[in-house]
Amino acid sequence: MNEVSRETISAVVQKDKQACNHLFTVYKDFVWALVYRTVHRDVTVAEDVFQEVFVKIFRSLHRFNHKAQLSTWIYRITYTTTMDRLRKEQKKQLRESPLVHDPCDRTDSPHTKEILEDVLTGLSPFDRYLITARELQGMSFAELALITGKTSGALRTRLHRVKEKLKQEYSHERDA
Repeated sequence: MNEVSRETISAVVQKDKQACNHLFTVYKDFVWALVYRTVHRDVTVAEDVFQEVFVKIFRSLHRFNHKAQLSTWIYRITYTTTMDRLRKEQKKQLRESPLVHDPCDRTDSPHTKEILEDVLTGLSPFDRYLITARELQGMSFAELALITGKTSGALRTRLHRVKEKLKQEYSHERDA
């Protein structure tokens, strides 16, 4: 992933509109894909979370310390914002009827969309996040450890178990 320069970050902190637009353009697809899939493709929730993530980024960028890449810092904000929202939605679902998922998608191929939907259905929000961040976005385990606060080893184990579970589920479906 392309990272924005320190100069761009400084300009964003100084409220330079062009720099703000550049930062948004560089990271919007990255953030959208992660949020959208993690919230189980609920467009309404994804749009709200997406907007909230960028509000938090722009409001707190002055505190970015350059110890990690900006994308890792943005992933952390995206992760915490998304998980907070999912916890709220889960509580809301207990009180109300289930959410209706919008079939709208940003994947290119209908076949890809169908495969992703099948794979992500039934996974916990954290597992959807982990699959999306690692397998679809290419994040390293070290970056994911910084974002989630879990160890790289724990994340590797979790991802391995999720993949094994999916393999077993899909091998049973093919055998049936």
